[in-house]
Amino acid sequence: MRPDSHRYHVAARLALPLLVTSISLAALLACGNAPEPVAPQQIAAPAAQGPLWPRWQEAMSWPVVARTPLAHGGHGNGPYAAEVRVNSQAQAGYLNLTAQSSLPLGSVVVQVQRDRSGKASDAFAMEKNASDPAAPWIFTLLTSDGRVEQSGALPGCARCHAEGLGDFLFGPVHAP
Repeated sequence: MRPDSHRYHVAARLALPLLVTSISLAALLACGNAPEPVAPQQIAAPAAQGPLWPRWQEAMSWPVVARTPLAHGGHGNGPYAAEVRVNSQAQAGYLNLTAQSSLPLGSVVVQVQRDRSGKASDAFAMEKNASDPAAPWIFTLLTSDGRVEQSGALPGCARCHAEGLGDFLFGPVHAP
């Protein structure tokens, strides 16, 4: 056996206990300074739904002037039918929509999306705005029960509806 080899074995036998002692001491010191356990946080409740759109109940009493499967990407594709309701100010203009059409101020158009069973999924409202000629319609995104998710001169809505047949509207595909 070489003399170097003996020193190596002695150092190895001393190093292992020294390493174990160092790790144990570090663990004890760390535990002594550990913060008190914190009670688990409560899971936040989902955000409250928006307010009921003030014209929701009234709008659901308006006649359905168009009902069609959704074949475009604006309000979603899939197994939905678009049910369009309009107030009395909008009815004649909507049913006779042309490229030159301009519905009167106070016109309101509501589209409710329904699945195959007839259950509402989402709704969308447009109100003709007298206060801002640069943004002639107020767009409102609604939940299936008429609660407001967003409302205003929404740029995404305005951009798409600018491509409509007339006055930011696409018009009825066919009457019910």
